[in-house]
Amino acid sequence: MQALCGEYGRNHPKGGLMNVTQEIVKYVLEQASGVVIALMLIWRIETKLDGLTSAIMHLSDAKASK
Repeated sequence: MQALCGEYGRNHPKGGLMNVTQEIVKYVLEQASGVVIALMLIWRIETKLDGLTSAIMHLSDAKASK
């Protein structure tokens, strides 16, 4: 039960369900921020790959027309 109630224990005023809820909320927010950062990085990489693909297509079209 000590693990569920935090470092203070359930009979301590700072322990109990509220502390567990705060820890869960903190964990979820940390995970969500990590997901947001990952999505931003993926979006940036995708944008750069689109630019690279466009440049390659442009070069191949120019070479084919010669």
